[in-house]
Amino acid sequence: MLRENRTGLRIRKWTATEMLHLKVTKRLLDELRGNAEKCGQNLSQYCTTILSGKHPRAAFSMFNAMIEEVAHLSAEQRMKLVINGRSYDWWREHLITALEFFDRMRDKVLNMGD
Repeated sequence: MLRENRTGLRIRKWTATEMLHLKVTKRLLDELRGNAEKCGQNLSQYCTTILSGKHPRAAFSMFNAMIEEVAHLSAEQRMKLVINGRSYDWWREHLITALEFFDRMRDKVLNMGD
């Protein structure tokens, strides 16, 4: 069956007519349900996607947006983005906080013998 979407493209919609029943462990079922929920799909949609050879992704989140943004970059380009990119100030603040913490811990350890 062909139908038009919002952009006017015609999309072929394949109607599922066959049933598949599987026995799985509770652990696997729980994992599948959890992953389906993360992807914003019901269990049937998620399993069908996996069985068709696709890799469903978790529903949009800030982490997924970041991964998508840097997925095509080489490791060197990613590092440059992290160090020199928009998040530089964020990393700088956290590194300073971490260094201050380690300095305080060092001082405590050195002063324990006094």
